Amino acid sequence: MHIAICDDNVADRKQLERLLGRESDRVKDTAGIFYIDSYGNPESLLSHPMQYDVFFIDICHTVGLSGLEVAKALTEKGVSAPFVMCSSDVDYTAQDIPGHVIHLEKPIPVAKLRETLEIAQHLSDTAEKKIELREDWASHYVSAEEILYAFAKGNRTHVYLTEGRIFKIFGRPYLLYDSIEKEHPSFVMPSFGTIVNCDHIREVKFPCRAVMDDGRKIFLHPRIMNYVRESLRHSDS
Repeated sequence: MHIAICDDNVADRKQLERLLGRESDRVKDTAGIFYIDSYGNPESLLSHPMQYDVFFIDICHTVGLSGLEVAKALTEKGVSAPFVMCSSDVDYTAQDIPGHVIHLEKPIPVAKLRETLEIAQHLSDTAEKKIELREDWASHYVSAEEILYAFAKGNRTHVYLTEGRIFKIFGRPYLLYDSIEKEHPSFVMPSFGTIVNCDHIREVKFPCRAVMDDGRKIFLHPRIMNYVRESLRHSDS
């Protein structure tokens, strides 16, 4: 499990590092080692958050920043891993925090920490894994259901998403397809330069045309027509 601590209280942060280190030693032969990264401010954390399976957050001494804002910023970046909000001077139980949230009061008892880690592991294992779409200057993390279709254009793949968004990512469509098709069988490649999400096909029209949710018509190779029709049948049932 890869754990991030984001706490602006040095003493509390070091104490949590020690507690998690001891728990890692205790379970390393059965559950594996805990990899722990610790942050006194969220700036570095927010630059590369997707590697973490759980976040321990408590920001209460930084002017103009709160733990709630850190959680919201992580959610906006596409993080689906659980947040453990550690209440000290701030009572996070009274705040509307996005995502999978576990509340933990300081000082943290060892038994409660163990219980929290078990819950966090379960939430992490069952959380929807985001798909990375990497543009020139930024990486975007989206759910499979947000992607409508994708086309090759030059040396880029243009990925069309819900709400009219378009990301122009590196590489050819087959590279994206190879990275997602095992976990997301709703995606098909009707041609070498095209990816279609069957969950966003509104209807199939003769001859071999898919009408997408946004109204776009895309050619479907005859060899995948039965698969697409079967997908539509299951989505309607």
